[in-house]
Amino acid sequence: MKINELNNNINYLEKITSPFQNSINELKIIFEKANEKKEEIKLKIQETFTKLRNCINNKEDELFIELENKFEELFLKEGKIKEYEKLPNKLKNLLIKGKNLNINDWKDENKLKFLLNDCINIENNLKSINLINKEINRISSSAYEMDFNYSERVKDELLNYIKNLGTINYK
Repeated sequence: MKINELNNNINYLEKITSPFQNSINELKIIFEKANEKKEEIKLKIQETFTKLRNCINNKEDELFIELENKFEELFLKEGKIKEYEKLPNKLKNLLIKGKNLNINDWKDENKLKFLLNDCINIENNLKSINLINKEINRISSSAYEMDFNYSERVKDELLNYIKNLGTINYK
C-alpha cells in the first residue's frame, strides 16, 4: 500500500515536473531572445551616437582648418616674421661696414662693387621695412575682428534634441 502510494506520488511529480521543465526551457529561450534584442538595441544606440560624435568632430575639424586658412590669408606667416626679425641686424652690419670704408677703398673697383651691392641691400631692406609697416597697418585693424560665431538658439536646440534623442520602448 505504501509502495503504491509512493509510486503514485512519483508518477504525479513526474507529470507536473515535465511541464515545469518545459516552462523553464521556454523561459531560457525567451531570456536568450530578449538578451539578443538588448544587444541589438545597444548596437543601434552606439551607431547613432558614434555618427553624432563623428559629425561633431568633423565640423570641429572643418572650423579649425577654416580658421588656420583664414589666419594665414589675413596675417603674416610665422616664417615671414622670423625673416623680418633679422632685418635690423642686417642693416646695422651694412652700415657699420660702410662706416669702416676709407678713401683708398673708393679707388678699388672690387670694393666699389661690394659697396654698391651693400647699398642695394640697404635699399631692399628699407623697402622690406616699409612693407612691414604696411602689413602692420593692414592687419592691425583686422587682427581682432576674427571670431567664432554660432547661433545660441540653434546650439541650445541641438543640445536639447540630443538630450531627448532616443527612448527605449517596451511592448
